[in-house]
Amino acid sequence: MLDYLVAASILAMWVVFIGAPVILGGLRVVAVVTQRYPWPQALAVIFLPFSCGFFWLNKEKSRLKKIYEVMLGIFVFLSVYGAIFMLYTHFG
Repeated sequence: MLDYLVAASILAMWVVFIGAPVILGGLRVVAVVTQRYPWPQALAVIFLPFSCGFFWLNKEKSRLKKIYEVMLGIFVFLSVYGAIFMLYTHFG
């Protein structure tokens, strides 16, 4: 049973390492294209870490922002899940 939990944590970490930058980066690019930001603001939305540029410039509630928040929550949950079991297997 523990083998399945460890495998799930490793899979969760891989999903976070590969999926999060691709999906969240894609949503940032979609936000820049649909909102038509000027170049300095567009670069801030795309390249500022921890989604600071995205949340700084997207004040209004939109469907894209809700999707971004849900995806961010999923990736945070998966990364915490993976980190807990990685620490368990390391110190256990």
